[in-house]
Amino acid sequence: MFRPCPSVAEGLKGRSFGAVHVSMGAITLEDVAMQEAFLEAFRLTKESGGFTSFDPNIRAPMITLSPCCYAKKVEEFARSTDVMKSSDADVEFMYGEKADLDVVAAKWLEQGPKVVVITRGPEGATAWYQDATSG
Repeated sequence: MFRPCPSVAEGLKGRSFGAVHVSMGAITLEDVAMQEAFLEAFRLTKESGGFTSFDPNIRAPMITLSPCCYAKKVEEFARSTDVMKSSDADVEFMYGEKADLDVVAAKWLEQGPKVVVITRGPEGATAWYQDATSG
């Protein structure tokens, strides 16, 4: 049975996770409480040495914020994530149709992830990673 708890920290107290993955799907980051809860879960996981990955999996019709504002929220997760995964369609929603995937991946890598993966439908996927000497 699901029991809501006052805070993520309290809900995770006494538990540990080797990894946490969040794929937002139909759930948007526009819900501030949900965004804060996921960020707190990531923070606690990282503090305990766990692995985090994030996929915004955007559903554009559900988002009322501007794409630029939503991108800022996604970028906040990049600071707490080991792996950022996104589709080219999600990148286009946030940064525009002509968004350069190399530029977006570099921007995300600068914020903290070790790996960025952008899927491109039937054309496969591309991964970018931090050089071991730089971080």
